[in-house]
Amino acid sequence: MVCLTQTTERGTLTSLADDWDRLAASTPGASVFLSHTWHQTWWDHFGGDASQLAIAVRDSNRPVAVAPLMIHDRRVSFLGSTDLVDYHDFLTDCDDHEGIAMGVLQELLIVPDWDSVHLESVPDWSPLVESMPAAGKRLGMEFEITVEDVAPQVHMSDTWEEYVSGLGKKDRHELRRKLRRLEAAGKVEHHEFTDPDEIHTRMDDFCTLHRVSTSDKAEFLTADRESFFKDVMVKLAREGKTRLNFTTLDGENVASSISFETGGTRFVYNSGYDPERRDLSVGLANHAFFIQECINDGIEYADFMRGNERYKYNLGGVDRTIYSMKAIRPTA
Repeated sequence: MVCLTQTTERGTLTSLADDWDRLAASTPGASVFLSHTWHQTWWDHFGGDASQLAIAVRDSNRPVAVAPLMIHDRRVSFLGSTDLVDYHDFLTDCDDHEGIAMGVLQELLIVPDWDSVHLESVPDWSPLVESMPAAGKRLGMEFEITVEDVAPQVHMSDTWEEYVSGLGKKDRHELRRKLRRLEAAGKVEHHEFTDPDEIHTRMDDFCTLHRVSTSDKAEFLTADRESFFKDVMVKLAREGKTRLNFTTLDGENVASSISFETGGTRFVYNSGYDPERRDLSVGLANHAFFIQECINDGIEYADFMRGNERYKYNLGGVDRTIYSMKAIRPTA
């Protein structure tokens, strides 16, 4: 869809709710992080003293784009934080990406009380990577673009055997060896839960495995973040988007992961495992079983998102790039 005439307005999560998810679903590479549910839940938990600044672009009075922004400490950013959000973007079903960026920036320049724009976690497939610097330059804003992180993705094969055969020789050998060793240690089962009530019941088990995995994960999972996790996972489960996976050994939980499904991709959000079973590679096995589920369900991609952990590449991950963009408000 190409936009012909544009107007802009400032709104909120509430005022733009009716069009939010329609636009999110049309955005290239749409993820659950663009959904109204994700934004609203994050805001309810962490909004604090920030100010919402959702800028809507309209064409013939029809919303064709939303920039989900906020202002905090005189800084404009996406609504959400990089510790909990892997991908940020504008929501749009319009092909006039530079026009949208121009409209958003022009509206933003009317707003007082900010000195700089920091747009983080922008994936390389987002039109913002090119449209924001181009529009900003026309308005006297120089955007500095830096690489923020990488996000490995695995392209699914038609069958499990085709997938394994497509791995590098060493990774293929190691995966098969580790799965055989785990299966020799006892009865191995993999469970996937999608029902909201089951996910609500089992989130404590996930959080336990997450915390004991590493000291970094224990430090990360504060009480506030745990409360957010439990809230947003259940809410998204009611929309059919949450997948909670467990691998058990002789009936005991030894590894777990949370993922979200959107548009033919499953996004692996977080995981955990029992470090006392590290010698059995239970964390890697749980991800391998997850990939099996993806193949069986006809999923096209498994996106392991932010971070270059070795296991992602052992499982065939190929990097996509995440960018940050920064600009200073032009002087009058």
